[in-house]
Amino acid sequence: MINILFVGDIVGDGGCKIFKETLAALKAKEKIDAVIVNGENSDNRNGISKSSAEYLFSAGADVITGGNHSFRNNDILEMMDSEEALLRPENYSKKASGHGVCIIDKLSYKIMVLNLAGRIYMDPAEDPFSTAKNIISKHSDCAVKIIDFHAEATSEKAALAHYLKGSVSAVLGTHTHIPTADAQIMEGGTAFITDVGMTGPRHSILGVEVENIVQKFITGMPVRFHQAKGDCVFCGILLSVDEKTGKTAQIKPINTI
Repeated sequence: MINILFVGDIVGDGGCKIFKETLAALKAKEKIDAVIVNGENSDNRNGISKSSAEYLFSAGADVITGGNHSFRNNDILEMMDSEEALLRPENYSKKASGHGVCIIDKLSYKIMVLNLAGRIYMDPAEDPFSTAKNIISKHSDCAVKIIDFHAEATSEKAALAHYLKGSVSAVLGTHTHIPTADAQIMEGGTAFITDVGMTGPRHSILGVEVENIVQKFITGMPVRFHQAKGDCVFCGILLSVDEKTGKTAQIKPINTI
């Protein structure tokens, strides 16, 4: 068995810092073999930047996944093209910078990581269902397959998990920043959770200053969002996966909320 840690949407400097601080202890305690993080909000300006990506890699991330904020900062685009382990959703336009799939090669086994975006209430994207099937068929030599499905609708996340059950190790939902209580292992050894949650400011609304969001709802007017500061929470999922079959034996939420 191998242990894979997936960390939910990392927000700003605070999220980056608590990821680094928490990972060291978790690696020792849980004997973690690979670390995947969603870093599309890891820069304080929103989105992901070259500096925040470099920080997450240096802190211990093997792969950084993205989402609808992946392209917010221009300084990340060149790195997206050159860094194999920095992903954006694979079902975005082929003309967009970057790529959405990579392989973690641990010599004795490989882990395929696929990043997908939903289409309900999200930016335009190609069909995540057919995209997933296509990528899976191209990597039949890789038993362990982890999918970050960055999507808004819970129904779309669950539908993809059911569609792929038995053919991937895990379908892990991101984007909504709220950890859900439905972690499970589906038929065929596929782990699923609707949303892993957020690693970032505790006193916030999805990582944004509370006052910004409240003002927007009260006035109905555009408001400039600022990332919240202060004490942070850590949200992640620990998977125990058979590296030979790709089937997940255990899915365990890890959070400090």
